Amino acid sequence: YQRRVRERETSESIMPSMKSIVMALLCLGIGFCLALPPPPPYEERFFDQNLDHFNFASTPQTYKQRYLYIHKYWGTQPARVDGCKGPIFFYTGNESPVTTYYEGSGYWTQVLGPYYGALIVFAEHRYFGSSMPFGDKSFDPGNINYLSSEQALADYSVLLTWLKENIDGAKSCPVVAWGGSYGGMLTTWFRLKYPHLTIGGLAASAPFAFYGTGVSPFAFTEAASNTFEEAISGCSTTIAKSFTLLQTLATSESGRKLFSKSFKMCDGQLQNETQAFDVINWIAAGLTGMAMLDYPYPTNYGIPLPGWPVNETCSRLMNRDIKSNALPHKQKTNYKKRKPIHINHQDETKAAKRLGDQLLDAFAYAIGVFYNSTGTVECYDIVKNVPDWGKCCGWDYLACTSTYLPSASNGMFPFSDYNLTADSESCKARFGVEIRPNWGRVEFAGFDLSSISNIIFSNGLLDPWHTSGILKSLNEDQVVIVIPEAAHHLDLREPNPADPVYVQSARKSENQTIFQWLEDYYHKFPQH
Repeated sequence: YQRRVRERETSESIMPSMKSIVMALLCLGIGFCLALPPPPPYEERFFDQNLDHFNFASTPQTYKQRYLYIHKYWGTQPARVDGCKGPIFFYTGNESPVTTYYEGSGYWTQVLGPYYGALIVFAEHRYFGSSMPFGDKSFDPGNINYLSSEQALADYSVLLTWLKENIDGAKSCPVVAWGGSYGGMLTTWFRLKYPHLTIGGLAASAPFAFYGTGVSPFAFTEAASNTFEEAISGCSTTIAKSFTLLQTLATSESGRKLFSKSFKMCDGQLQNETQAFDVINWIAAGLTGMAMLDYPYPTNYGIPLPGWPVNETCSRLMNRDIKSNALPHKQKTNYKKRKPIHINHQDETKAAKRLGDQLLDAFAYAIGVFYNSTGTVECYDIVKNVPDWGKCCGWDYLACTSTYLPSASNGMFPFSDYNLTADSESCKARFGVEIRPNWGRVEFAGFDLSSISNIIFSNGLLDPWHTSGILKSLNEDQVVIVIPEAAHHLDLREPNPADPVYVQSARKSENQTIFQWLEDYYHKFPQH
């Protein structure tokens, strides 16, 4: 997924070109960018971090925490406070290598960074990327127990404190945190648990629907179904019929052979009914992933995708031709009308079988938008063919412990009810831990976040996670931005001409809020 060359040390001047700053000013002024400065180079650094912040042993065990350090623009704007070269922007890393979030934060690195003359730091979450406390044995029993949101937040507090105390020109600098998805949750909790370290934070697409918060466990799949239905009318219904067909095929040996052949599964993937339903779940995960990442232009956020992948999927499934992937989402429903494929699964006639085969092949072709957009995958392996953020085992462990979010499935997806007992048994069998369902509300307050000030909550309505987000401010010091036509934390990405106007407007509002936070901070000090 890395597109750019990493730099441990950069030989180029830290002074940006005047063109970079002018382009950043234009982006902020008009809400979109005709051109952008290139992504700034970063230094890959490692910090000796305590393994267990909550055990006061005399000789604490440590591990190497990776962080990315970007100083190209720092100090390029007039100093506002003695001893401070400029603000610090701090990314609270989440469940992938931190370079993934560098790739997906162009608005911060290419627009806000040069505009404010900021030092930018991307902190990597323990047990992800290169921040593995026990190397390739980090997920072994006993070793994985140091993985938690609480420990990660403490990592960030220690790292940030050290940076401000040991880097020349950083001591008096204001810090603004930001993060997307689980990273947005961490930014929120950073403001909750360590408010003295930052002056504000942006939490993009952050879900808080913990057990007992009242959000339906079906909300996510219902919202994902709506995203597909809004793309092309009838798409979600056709997907539901496709899943019904797959469930029928999964129950017989001959059906599984047809299933495997149509979807080009690698050998050994569909040998029994259990494996067949694992593949069905893998297909469902691909569809929900597309709803989350339904960006208006091609991206590679842990997996390469075309622009508007939901529309591309529905078009393939329903035998329609896409006019343009660059069109705004609402306008992309104007396709030539054709009858969708229908199949009566109780009908055993040859005509019905042909229609069933046709639907099966169309569904296999459609899921390739997510799992094989490059066309290079010869056969599917449901363990290997997953996004970077879908790989074992860090997020799965967090989902059993610090970040347990109840889930169930309906809408266009195969129905499965919420079952806390089954979830807990699964976590115990896999990791030796039992779910504490109320912990998310006890430790992190669930939706009861009214005590947090200076925070922006942004959510895109194409993203199924918006159903678990903060959609209404809880006090006058919180800013809530709801973004139509936007997928998972699209507002954090580098501005693109294909961005809907709603995203452009959201970024302008975010910048106005950050500007005010910084002004309020600077006014507390004597002016130069």
